[in-house]
Amino acid sequence: MSKIEYIALYYKPQCPFCQKVLSVKDELGQEFELCDTASNSDLMEEQLEATGKKTVPCLKITKGDAVEWLYESGDICNYLKNL
Repeated sequence: MSKIEYIALYYKPQCPFCQKVLSVKDELGQEFELCDTASNSDLMEEQLEATGKKTVPCLKITKGDAVEWLYESGDICNYLKNL
């Protein structure tokens, strides 16, 4: 299993599901990039191009050359808790 090199959360500040993920992030004291798709359309386009979806929250996980995009706040929270 490759080591995680980069994590970014694609989110919108007003989204309650995103706030749930941000709360877990803060509880766990984790640090990763926050990509506000509401204020940066380039980020939204990047996500749409990569996944075919604009849905948030979405966690971008980079391991070596492999990139995974994880959706659903519950799944993202569970993933973060198991890092």
